[in-house]
Parts: sequence; C-alpha cells; structure tokens
Amino acid sequence: VSWRRGGRGGLAALVIGAVAAFVAVIAATGGEGSVALHSRFGFTEVGRLLAPDGRFAVCGFDWLPLPDTVPGATEALIQAYNPAWDLGGIRNYEPSLLPLLDRVDFKVVVTFRFDLDVVYEEPAWRRRIVASAGIVNLPPGEAATFDRDLAEMLAERFPGTEVHTPHRVWAIVATPPGA
Repeated sequence: VSWRRGGRGGLAALVIGAVAAFVAVIAATGGEGSVALHSRFGFTEVGRLLAPDGRFAVCGFDWLPLPDTVPGATEALIQAYNPAWDLGGIRNYEPSLLPLLDRVDFKVVVTFRFDLDVVYEEPAWRRRIVASAGIVNLPPGEAATFDRDLAEMLAERFPGTEVHTPHRVWAIVATPPGA
C-alpha cells in the first residue's frame, strides 16, 4: 500500500499494488486532488493504472454543518471571517461523479453513505479547523483571532472537554472499462 501523486493534474491516490498494475485506487475528494480527479483525464489515468479486475473507490469523510451542531456553528464563524470561502455546506458528489464515471466507461459496483458522530477533544477540533481551507490562508493575526472566537463559541454553546461532530462517510466503487 502506498500513496502516489501523479504529475499531470496532480491526481493523488492511495494505491494497493499488484505486480503489473494496481488492484485498487482509492481517491479521497477535497483539496487540489479533487480538481484532477473530477475530470476526464483523472478517471482515464485511474483506468490506466488499474489491473483489469481492479476496483476504484472515490470516498469522502465530511463534517455535517447541521443547525445547532459544532460543525454548523463553526462554519458560520468561518464564513464571518472569510466570506469568500465557498466550501461550506453539505456536499453531495454523486450527481457530478456518476455521469463522469459513465462517460469514461467505468461501471459503478456500489455506492454507500452513512452518518456518524465523531468526538474530538476541543483543542483537536480547533486545530482541525484552523488548518482548514477557510482559515489557513488568513493573515496570522486574523487566524489567531478566529481561533480565540472559536474557543469562546465552543465554550459557550458546547461546553465540556469534548465536542460531538456529525460526519458523513460516503463512497462510490467502480470497475474500469473492460472489466
């Protein structure tokens, strides 16, 4: 098992190796890699890398910014500090990925999703958020002020040493052309 980053388009994937080709390629969406993945080239490259009986999984693990939850309140604060941030909300990749997989002749084997509650220690949640796309590019002083405001909001609205954060796990598993 290894992590590979492609040159053209920057496709990154976890690969489980076989002798001549990969048995599985698993791509997590988000960040720069999803731009390369969500293209005809990205899926064509995956098809080239896979063994004929290989599988391709696109998967995600996203917080759910539901009303009156830690992720919902956190996203509202991120948007207050960074109005240009457009990665908030509940994401559903199936409507864009399924037709693209079909256009490059991948056959979907299964899709699934489930929601779960992930518990973070309060400082760990804050570190995750400060490292996220909505905050990481803010000037250092503004990021520090955001973190202070996040800590105050969590203490006031969600007191305790742990924060409960609803998340969604989802995946699309497909076979390459000719499989």
